[in-house]
Amino acid sequence: MRGEVDAVFVKGVEGLETVHLIDAQVVIDLGAHPDPLVRIGNGTPRTLTVDRALIDARPDLVSRFLSVVVGAGDWAARHPAETVAYIGRETRASDEWVRYAYGADVHRHLETGLAQTSIDGLVAFKDFLVEWGFLEQDFDARAWIDPAPFTRIDRQRHAWVA
Repeated sequence: MRGEVDAVFVKGVEGLETVHLIDAQVVIDLGAHPDPLVRIGNGTPRTLTVDRALIDARPDLVSRFLSVVVGAGDWAARHPAETVAYIGRETRASDEWVRYAYGADVHRHLETGLAQTSIDGLVAFKDFLVEWGFLEQDFDARAWIDPAPFTRIDRQRHAWVA
């Protein structure tokens, strides 16, 4: 080893700031890849998980929590500037860096739901983890998803999205 680095993986605002700081070359932007299955990894798709016992015992709490998360995504879609500002505070970055790192339409990509592409991505990532020995045994990730909390809040959603 000569102590030289040929490639590194970076993400988010800090990653792009580092790229510019060291005058590196972006080889591929996985976040911009047209195939959503290429974009999967530890943080994509993002999952919300709760214990089965909690869903069974307190579906009202799960629905309330989920409705707040879904509502935040709905709010973000209607408030682009405020959304970028919130992300900037979270990442300690300027609005310009937030837009550069996550795209000018980042506010449109904060929805929470059961999109088939997200489920397919979760299954593909689980399969990767099993194949490479990070998970000892396989399981049916699709059966792990309970749509009932989404069904419950969907009935109320149109009333509070205004």
